[in-house]
Amino acid sequence: MMANLKIDTDKGAVTISADVLAQIVKDSIESLGGEMIVSNSKGKLLDFGMFKNTRMHRSIDIKKTPLGFDVRVYVVLAYSGSISMNLFRVSKKIEEDLIKYTSVHVMSVNIVVVGIRSKIIVKNHYDKLMSAK
Repeated sequence: MMANLKIDTDKGAVTISADVLAQIVKDSIESLGGEMIVSNSKGKLLDFGMFKNTRMHRSIDIKKTPLGFDVRVYVVLAYSGSISMNLFRVSKKIEEDLIKYTSVHVMSVNIVVVGIRSKIIVKNHYDKLMSAK
């Protein structure tokens, strides 16, 4: 379970809520064009609407250790491109964004792929594509 992050400075202390940390990770993933969707550990896609951040804690786990953050996030991948390349890009983006917004070192980013989604064309959409030719 994630806890709030408290950063002590020479002027006082700053506390960043667990929801904000999870949102930074989620936004990092989404900023790379929808190649991944945050899900729970069983592959169920979650609704991250306003005030539903408690569900995010089941999908994004951020632990603060004396050496920095340990991040674990469950995702469903889009069926396209190199899986390892996509995972590398997302893990680097998560690391960069957490450092940028919190100034705390990131020890590890573990992305757990729990599913792959493929492009499904429903009959109605298929008919529109064929009639456009």
